[in-house]
Amino acid sequence: MAQLNQQPAVELRDLVKQYVEPSGEVVTAVNQINLTIYDEEFFSLLGPSGCGKTTTLRMIAGLDIPTSGSIILFGEEVTERPAYRRPVNTVFQRYALFPHMNVRDNVSFGLRMQKVAKDEIGDRVQEVLRLVRLEKMGDRRPAQLSGGQQQRVALARALVNRPEVLLLDEPLGALDLKLRQAMQEELKRIQQEVGICFIYVTHDQEEALTMSDRIAVMNDGNILQVDKPYDLYEEPKTRFVADFIGETNFLNGVVIENEGEFTNVRLAGGQMAQVTTEGKHMAVDLPVTLAIRPEKIFVGSGAPPKVFNVFEGIVKNIVYFGTDTYYDVVLPGNVIVTARQQNQDYTGTAATVAIDDTVYVAWRAHNASLLTD
Repeated sequence: MAQLNQQPAVELRDLVKQYVEPSGEVVTAVNQINLTIYDEEFFSLLGPSGCGKTTTLRMIAGLDIPTSGSIILFGEEVTERPAYRRPVNTVFQRYALFPHMNVRDNVSFGLRMQKVAKDEIGDRVQEVLRLVRLEKMGDRRPAQLSGGQQQRVALARALVNRPEVLLLDEPLGALDLKLRQAMQEELKRIQQEVGICFIYVTHDQEEALTMSDRIAVMNDGNILQVDKPYDLYEEPKTRFVADFIGETNFLNGVVIENEGEFTNVRLAGGQMAQVTTEGKHMAVDLPVTLAIRPEKIFVGSGAPPKVFNVFEGIVKNIVYFGTDTYYDVVLPGNVIVTARQQNQDYTGTAATVAIDDTVYVAWRAHNASLLTD
């Protein structure tokens, strides 16, 4: 990933949004978050439904007013400024295209309302239609377009106004899987070509990991971790982040000792596991959780090298997924570990391991994260 532009595009300072229910109960949708998003960055707000990500986006857009806190766009305080006076545009999941207008008229609608000169409108519309690869479809109406093409029209309509920040609220949610994956690539290409800040709201981990320069994981109105996709996946800071992004084994234990760059942990089943903590001192007897991704775990009938954490267990379930096979292995003490191995050829683990077999499971010390939250 290229070095990020260090000019802040959006700054959120102690931002709070509360609602009052009909019962009188006060609900906090966004809980005093602080966040800086940079110009030219593709930034995602990721989290489950109801976590506050769309509310945060709507406050940046000016569609919702914060209960308290500040919103700053390119150094200017805009917290009380109405939406039409902010240098942002929003693309929603519902395209809201005018069915009686063709593509060109849908895209140019905002410019015509602003009374932009006719020649300039024509040039700008053609420019964005080329950008979204619809330059030959300007005369078609929305009903004559596929879902992906309609989404591109909505994107072109937002970009033709030349916003400094583009906000996208789950814009691919209505598309099927293959089309959604293709549009992920298109959105990233478009963002890099126009060179502005995109802020993307999604609950889909794959979307966020695929497109983003950085991601903020949200839950219950709080930001739990902001990081690059690699760091979020490989080094989650909390159990929620590790669980929400991808699949993870969670093994409970307690810290026994610190040994150089390693921490030794006794698991609930009595097994001793070693985790790389790079010299970070962990308090002895501290309850911890080991988080290990299934694809980081070896499973087989032969013992791996001793540089691994190696344990014996019994295979209780095997699930074949085509590209991968999942193995549920029970260790002594009823500790269950799920391993995921790629099906490289038919002579591998899948051909030699069966349910109820005794096998070895193993992982390297640096492939586990040690969590206290």
